[in-house]
Amino acid sequence: MVRKRSTEKTADDFIEAAEKDASWKQEEPPVAVKKVAKTQAVEMPADTKDRVKARAKASLKRGIYTIQATESQKELMNYAAEQLDISKARLLERYFFTALEEEFGNDVPITKEA
Repeated sequence: MVRKRSTEKTADDFIEAAEKDASWKQEEPPVAVKKVAKTQAVEMPADTKDRVKARAKASLKRGIYTIQATESQKELMNYAAEQLDISKARLLERYFFTALEEEFGNDVPITKEA
């Protein structure tokens, strides 16, 4: 035996009931209103390795960028991480941020979230 749905309610009744608690339709704050983290400057170490460490410890880590790479570059990264017995994230921290710190680190202050 096939059960049929009751057609007592109309489409308008359904829409009305759905819109009563439409929390997804509530207005969002304007884009211009953003929460800005309070920051404070941290003393800049002179040595590159010390600056890398200080900058890494200055605040919580966040996803900052997705790296696009070829399959060959991906394999190179996987191999290097395996050889050094570290994660790919740690590999990027070690080589990418060290290179940036050497070239540009003196020009960018280290800030710590308050």
